Amino acid sequence: MKYRLSKEGMDTLMKKLAEIAQKSLDESVDGLNNIEITTNFVKMITKVKGMEDVIERNEQLSKTYRGLLDLYGFDTLYDMYIYARSCDLLPEELKKSNACIPVTKTIIRNGKPLEVTVWERISKTSTVEADQDSNKQEKTAVRHARELKGIFVGEKETANPSNVAELKAVAKNLLNGNSSFNDNSKYYLSLTDGDGSVAAIIGFSEKNGNLTMDFYRTNGSVSGVATRGFAEMVKLAIKQKKGVVMEDIPQARTVFVKSGLQKEGNLWTASYDNLKDVYGESSHVE
Repeated sequence: MKYRLSKEGMDTLMKKLAEIAQKSLDESVDGLNNIEITTNFVKMITKVKGMEDVIERNEQLSKTYRGLLDLYGFDTLYDMYIYARSCDLLPEELKKSNACIPVTKTIIRNGKPLEVTVWERISKTSTVEADQDSNKQEKTAVRHARELKGIFVGEKETANPSNVAELKAVAKNLLNGNSSFNDNSKYYLSLTDGDGSVAAIIGFSEKNGNLTMDFYRTNGSVSGVATRGFAEMVKLAIKQKKGVVMEDIPQARTVFVKSGLQKEGNLWTASYDNLKDVYGESSHVE
């Protein structure tokens, strides 16, 4: 037997169906909002393999899961994954172990900076290396930083927290420098001696499309670390088509002027075009 609904009856039926559908959607969203954000949760939803995978595909993943990120207030999947790492349960004894080290990262959530701490395992090699650096400080003749091999961490997009933890462990025994180790630097440059030991670590950040030097740490047996850091920063800026910003350092003013920087208040700045005019696009900086 067939039934024919009136227009009013059909409107009432559709309204009821819409209410049921909306209720189910609201319950689904509420359920998601009540879920604790952990790395297992993020992996389950996005199918990422881990931190390295997130860093490698951050831009693509952030576009693919835009709705999920907006729901939880994150700008990028990298931010969400770092936050999830900070929410993961970790035994208290593991936190106190020499095998782990805290790394503080600043992420953006709900449009505001949020500082979170993640714990990273460090290899025994890093601990031994740090001890060796400490023991060598008084035994090694002073060398110039330009003679040392430079290795960048985080050059592609951002530094992996596990790599930051390794550098932070070594930096504990680099007793000289202009400022303390910064967990939130975007790029790090380690300068290694002929035997592979780390003699200096330099951190850089990106602000408003410009690179700036955050800090440098050195074992005291190497001179010219800040100068080498500045030169490497200029190379990286040209390579990435960015400018540079440096705080005023009286003894470095000559270098700044030769590099195309101009003084603005207490800062020295140069756009990518300024740097390119001085060095060209080859980024050959001495």
